Amino acid sequence: MAAFGHQVPSKTGKKNKALTGDNELIEDYTDGKMSLDGLDKNSLPGELKGLSKKEQKAKLGALVKERQAFNGKMDQRLT
Repeated sequence: MAAFGHQVPSKTGKKNKALTGDNELIEDYTDGKMSLDGLDKNSLPGELKGLSKKEQKAKLGALVKERQAFNGKMDQRLT
């Protein structure tokens, strides 16, 4: 996150953690803190409900790539 042109990493050293907060599905999945197999289907976001586990993993993988691309663009703009 930027504060007057300075990047401010979180306690974990991740720059985007201040934007996404804690208990964030994409971040937790990327960090290996959670698995789709361990989640209750009722706690999933709407776009993952009704999908098979294989489809959920594919969708989440696509969301991870989108997030990484977004974070890369933000880093470029902030530096």
